[in-house]
Amino acid sequence: MKKKDYIRELRKIMPVYKTRSYNEWKERIGQDSEKIEYISRNGTICQIFISATWNKNPDDIIKISFAIDHGGWASFFPFAVSICINSNNEYLSDSLEELS
Repeated sequence: MKKKDYIRELRKIMPVYKTRSYNEWKERIGQDSEKIEYISRNGTICQIFISATWNKNPDDIIKISFAIDHGGWASFFPFAVSICINSNNEYLSDSLEELS
């Protein structure tokens, strides 16, 4: 898969995750990553792992990471992007936008 394919898939799912509140993401910190499986355009089975961590300090900004694994070497170096949310429920950054 190419970078543009990863970006296309993430553009599909990220709006759904941006509907979550700061408190919902806070509850996810320290838990296992959420996993979504999908089949890419070329028929490859892929997984997206979504996890939440503190960006720097506890009870501050939360970083939400999205990593795509399509098997093979990608499992060692998955394509990853992140977004951040503050306690006012404002999304502050979106590394996916920077790639466009």
